[in-house]
Amino acid sequence: MNMHWSVGLFWALALLFAAVAAVLVMRPLLRRRAPSDVAERRQINIAVYRDQMHELEADRRNGLLSDEQYASAKGELEVRLAEDALTEEAVGAVGVGGRRRWLAYGLGATLPVVAFGLYFLLGNPLAIQVAAEGAEGPASIEAMVQAAEQKLKANPKDAQGWFTLARTYGALDRWPEAKQAYLKAAELVPNEAAVWSGLAEAAAMLQGRKLDGEPMQLVAKALQLDPNDPKAHELSGIQAFQSQDYAQAVHHWRALLAMAPPDPEYAAELRRAIQEARHLAEQAGKPIDLGPSIGGSIELAAKLKGKIRPEAVLFVFARPVGGQGMPLAAFRVSAGDLPIRFEIDDSHALGDAKLSDHKQVQLVARIANSGQPNAGKGDLEGRLESVKVGSRNIKLVIDREMP
Repeated sequence: MNMHWSVGLFWALALLFAAVAAVLVMRPLLRRRAPSDVAERRQINIAVYRDQMHELEADRRNGLLSDEQYASAKGELEVRLAEDALTEEAVGAVGVGGRRRWLAYGLGATLPVVAFGLYFLLGNPLAIQVAAEGAEGPASIEAMVQAAEQKLKANPKDAQGWFTLARTYGALDRWPEAKQAYLKAAELVPNEAAVWSGLAEAAAMLQGRKLDGEPMQLVAKALQLDPNDPKAHELSGIQAFQSQDYAQAVHHWRALLAMAPPDPEYAAELRRAIQEARHLAEQAGKPIDLGPSIGGSIELAAKLKGKIRPEAVLFVFARPVGGQGMPLAAFRVSAGDLPIRFEIDDSHALGDAKLSDHKQVQLVARIANSGQPNAGKGDLEGRLESVKVGSRNIKLVIDREMP
């Protein structure tokens, strides 16, 4: 496929999707809410509460809830259902007010502009050209890079251009050129932390992936400019791990976890690295205390080993004793990793409530064959009804199939 045609197709599709997104945002604000819409919403709410009621009844039958706990939970559900139903009925059919109309038009106009602005600010526009050229071979990629280099010769004060080219060189494993491009960017924007941490990565790659010396000096400069620079924390954690300073590695990776994008795979990888560092520190006789947590192992009962689907996911939840309310903390891993050792603490928190606020919690491990966190028929589950926060070496066995 011709490179120019591919890039053109990308931008055409990007514009189309931006337009579709704008329409989807505007449509609910511009349309009138008909009585049928309200009725449909009410029916959805009723169906959700009916499912929750069935789950409560199943838990009582299986001995997981006492009659008192069941009655309390049922009452709470009924109150919520009544409140939702009354709210929807009171709203009824409403028109499109002036403020909603202007909001719709404003969002429709600004959404595409903001989306493309963020892409050019935070993304790598050159990357689509690299991807488009990939099918045509190294010669075409080289031609694209040379074109970018020529543009920078004509406009050598384009800091963003040097930064983008440096990252592109890095993606192509051309680290000597990447380092030179980062240096050009650093001359133009010496107060940009991301430039210095990128330069640190290039310097480390050029000395056999070792971060001692110049790379860490550059990382220190990046952190001085921005204490929350993600790559600087990532590199600092790697260097500390290489030096067997596991406490510092955990410190930097936990900071990185707190600012990580909503990518479950990336977060899971960080947590595995933290767990490995803590395990090695404990073996070295220098355990790392991260505050209240629960640690132990999770395994699958032998009778259930043939009932895991390839796409199955293991979800682990810590809930208040009794199992009511939102989980205090949770994480997910592939069910194929079982048996596993785990540690769950406040870094896995899902909301304002924390594990450390409780002395006892309920611990649930669920293999979701659908890959979804909500319990479903055929999922496999194990639970401990009351676990002391701070417990070590507990054993949780997944030993029952959900009806």
